[in-house]
Amino acid sequence: MLWAGQLCANYTEAHVTGADARVVVERDGKTTVTLAIAYRVAAGTVRSIALTGFEDGWQLHEEAKVTSGDGHAFGARVARDDKDVVHVSIDDPKGLKRGDYKVELTYDGSIVGRVVRDGAFDRVRFALPPMREGIDSARVVLDLPSAPTEPRAAPDALGEDAPNDAVTDIVTLRRGTERDELELVRPHVAKAEAATFYARVDPKALSLVNDPALRAPERAPSAPSAPSEDTPLAVWIVVAASALGLFAIALAKTRARSAMGLVPIPPSARAALAAIAFGSGVRAETSGRLVLGAALVACAMPLLASRGLAASRKVRGPAAWVATNPKDAFAEVSSRADFLDATTRRGALVLAFVALCAVVAARLVSASGAAYLVAIDALVLVPIFFTGTSLQLPPSPDREARALAPLARALGALEPTPYVRIARDGSTEETRLRVLPEAAMPGTLGIEIGVAWEGRGPWLASFDVLVRAADATFASAKMTTAFPTKRALPGRTPEERVFRFEPDGPSIASCAAKVRELVATLRDRRVAIATDRDRDRTAPNVERRLPPNRRPVSRSITQEAAA
Repeated sequence: MLWAGQLCANYTEAHVTGADARVVVERDGKTTVTLAIAYRVAAGTVRSIALTGFEDGWQLHEEAKVTSGDGHAFGARVARDDKDVVHVSIDDPKGLKRGDYKVELTYDGSIVGRVVRDGAFDRVRFALPPMREGIDSARVVLDLPSAPTEPRAAPDALGEDAPNDAVTDIVTLRRGTERDELELVRPHVAKAEAATFYARVDPKALSLVNDPALRAPERAPSAPSAPSEDTPLAVWIVVAASALGLFAIALAKTRARSAMGLVPIPPSARAALAAIAFGSGVRAETSGRLVLGAALVACAMPLLASRGLAASRKVRGPAAWVATNPKDAFAEVSSRADFLDATTRRGALVLAFVALCAVVAARLVSASGAAYLVAIDALVLVPIFFTGTSLQLPPSPDREARALAPLARALGALEPTPYVRIARDGSTEETRLRVLPEAAMPGTLGIEIGVAWEGRGPWLASFDVLVRAADATFASAKMTTAFPTKRALPGRTPEERVFRFEPDGPSIASCAAKVRELVATLRDRRVAIATDRDRDRTAPNVERRLPPNRRPVSRSITQEAAA
């Protein structure tokens, strides 16, 4: 216990207010402890402090350090008598007057005698010396060599799941590249109680300790069990179903998409080899050869992967542009959605269903510990759903129709007409949308929306808007005036001029907004105003076509302009 020593007055009052220890442990078990005791002198003078309850095996340093609350340091001597009482004598003849002090002692030893084996870990114990009165704070910092597994607080009895006397401990872990610090704080320690702290430590943190008791017992190698010659029929059914199911899915993928396989062999051969590898992997997993099974499943994945085809760069010959019915132009769009393509809506739904089935299967076999095998085997479908997608296919009229279909729906009020370019052999080379304003200016040949492809692998669709107008007409003059920075390009005939526009973004909404802007620009107000005036017979003398300065024009001029 902690006692006050010699008194220089008739009355001396001193109290212990806290204890703080830092325990530095090396890999060979050598340990250095720095014990700091908070001491408060309320009255009188204290020249000596007595400590008891130190465990055996600790070697105390002969010098101690005493620091006052205002930072003044005192020297002190440490000695142990034959009754195992440690005396800390203050070198200053005046002793310790009224105030707060911190007494620091240092002692060395080995932690090996305080370590026992606890399953796969080492269980370290450290105890503070008991105090003569209760204290409100006891703190121990275990400074340990780093290890793969971090140190943790442990109960005071082996085999318990939760600590008993450490239930109220506040635990803080600080990990570093070389050292780990486990801080244990006990808010209160009772009178005469030796506060004991426990920690589970990775044995690699004490790898240089040569104590056989701290090493895991070596188990005798078990004789290999003879493989069973009779495989259950259910196992063969699962293997066959897995291989045949993957073969069918791989063939369906190659037929739905004309993408080239990552492995340059015929599609049917790739599907067969992938099914054989996957079935063999499932069989190996059911027989306990997990590494071999995972390797075989991984070998099936490249056989199922596809890569995009390069776009053909052939020179197009003479062809004719023909207007088609929207139902015929976009009829194939909805039927070509690939259910094995995760980039399409139908494919995403199928992928979500497959993932749900995998989760249910993993849940059903979780009792046997094979849930993670189901997750590994399900990864074989990743190349099916995420390679050879519609975005990786080269541009084609079908893809152009798929990209233009939502734009046609957005421009439904303008009644866009699909136009296809028909080559001499009867094949379709390109698909566009054509919009003609209802009351177009003279010389307006139409507004065309075409698809411009960007990228080299996933081909992403963007839009170009082309305004076609006859040269030396009102429409051509209007486009030159409204868009002075646009340069007129030659069209399909010498008399045709083309103005090219790019929407503000690749979205359908931005392209539709640009088309509506151009339609409003090419709208002939005179025709529309004449129509409105015919409908409104109540005000025949009102001029509807007002110039920017909004100045009215006489009726005769209006009639002449209308004529």
